Amino acid sequence: MSTERARLLVTDGAGVREVDVEGATTTTTTSGMSAHSWQRRRRTALLLAIASLLVGALACASDVLAAFGLVSTQREFGPGLNKLEWNPKDGFKYSPRKTMSNRFRGIATARLIEQTITRYYPSRITPKSKPFSVNFLVDDCPHTKCSNKMFRRSCHVNAWEPIFAFGSSPKDPTIFPTMHSATLLTLKDCFNPSQTLGNTSFVVTEDMEPTCRFLQYPKTVDNMPNCDATAKGSATSGACRYYGLFNLDAMPNKEDYEWDNLITKGIWRGSDYPYLTGSWSHSKHDGAEFVARIAASHRRGPDHVNATMEAMLKSGAMGPRMRAVVMSRLHPETLDAKFFNWGQHHRGGPRELVDVKHIELDGFAKYKYQLDLGGGGGTTWSGVLPKLSMPGVLFHHETPMKDSYFDLLKPYVHYLPLDENLKNYDTLVTWVESHPEEAKKIAETSSEWIREFRKPANLLRHNYEVLAKPLAKALDPSGKLQPVPFEKAHHGLKL
Repeated sequence: MSTERARLLVTDGAGVREVDVEGATTTTTTSGMSAHSWQRRRRTALLLAIASLLVGALACASDVLAAFGLVSTQREFGPGLNKLEWNPKDGFKYSPRKTMSNRFRGIATARLIEQTITRYYPSRITPKSKPFSVNFLVDDCPHTKCSNKMFRRSCHVNAWEPIFAFGSSPKDPTIFPTMHSATLLTLKDCFNPSQTLGNTSFVVTEDMEPTCRFLQYPKTVDNMPNCDATAKGSATSGACRYYGLFNLDAMPNKEDYEWDNLITKGIWRGSDYPYLTGSWSHSKHDGAEFVARIAASHRRGPDHVNATMEAMLKSGAMGPRMRAVVMSRLHPETLDAKFFNWGQHHRGGPRELVDVKHIELDGFAKYKYQLDLGGGGGTTWSGVLPKLSMPGVLFHHETPMKDSYFDLLKPYVHYLPLDENLKNYDTLVTWVESHPEEAKKIAETSSEWIREFRKPANLLRHNYEVLAKPLAKALDPSGKLQPVPFEKAHHGLKL
């Protein structure tokens, strides 16, 4: 076989071209390709096939690990994960951790899961049934190192067991694929699960009223004088946090709440919490440092105060609540946002940033733009539903997190979407003023929605959709188990 310089014909996408190869043989195939080149192509094809198999294997690695029981959801997630267990001998068992900051949340949530399983999955808790466990969260949002991109590579999230988040959870399902946004904790007491789920003889009707103040329409205006920070009573009381829903019938001056008479400003009051606590990339500290800087700038005059706050807005360090307060200070003609804190936090801050007087429901409802701003969990558990009942339109804070009912609300149908960094606030204001009829319709639609959603029958339906149905996978990984139909479990109600 010759070792002289030979020409090899190599076929590419454009046709045939000649390539000089030093020391190649002149043996060719019937198609004009040398045996050496043919073998090289076969090896390349084989390597590509092997690589493809490896990629597929890696993609399925989490499933393989899960199949062999090599992934521990509890160990990878961390100490924030709670577990409700059941076995035929002992029944349901939940042991809250001694160091658990949300101990009472955990106990109440475990009870809701137990009542939901008992009502909709009686065949799963017979004397001959196999043991099972349910993982759940009660923190403001998932607190795990796996929420951080740096650590997520070591977390086999696709192989995790189902996890039920009763606080806020990521909107992006690829972050924690097995996580379910379950019934928001603040809704639990509004449909009285001990009766509606735990008592099979208790009849739920469509017109039944919620059992929590949070979703009731107060018949009178409560000025809540003990909630003022100057009162001896106390602004630390949890009762000061929840207003109930807006009831026009209880207002003495009803004309103040007509659309054309509403104050053309945004309104917000709330606590200065850190934003998105835990290991999330969007996390922000509370506003204490910024409040201190603004207070210090007062000594150098008004111009320096404004310059300090303008610089703050340009940075990405502030959380959304602090940002709204600073925006309000710079542009009071379009936004009235201040901290109203329970306790001593920021009480000594500049007066234009902190409100010492509690604004009641009748005062809030006079504003055309209602803001909800995310806190520790990235949402506000108590700030969305009441504002949906207001005559003004809701500017709903769009963050990476959601609560269990958020998927039922649609932008430009029930609310206007406010960017995470609030940068489109002025754009939304302009839209409302240039589209008054559309904005008014959105406000009316949201009020109608909350009027129906708040009823125990509908909250039961919501619990069935976001908790009862997804529980099937946790109780039976094979997917064969299904809950008792809602209509059968609650006679007289339809899903």
